[in-house]
Amino acid sequence: MVLSKNLKILRIKKEFLSKEIGVSIQTINKWENDKCLPDAYNLLKLSGYYNLSVEELINKEFELV
Repeated sequence: MVLSKNLKILRIKKEFLSKEIGVSIQTINKWENDKCLPDAYNLLKLSGYYNLSVEELINKEFELV
């Protein structure tokens, strides 16, 4: 089933991001669910991780392809 494989890949990617920028998966979940926002330091780490400017990260609308 494709869904189960996709869910596993997305979870692994989130775990990798968590380790790369030094925050918990729970923190990433809170950011993704609008429970809180990353502080300036983590916003800079996220922009570096995704190779985007902070402005792009905040304002650009992305599509899931």
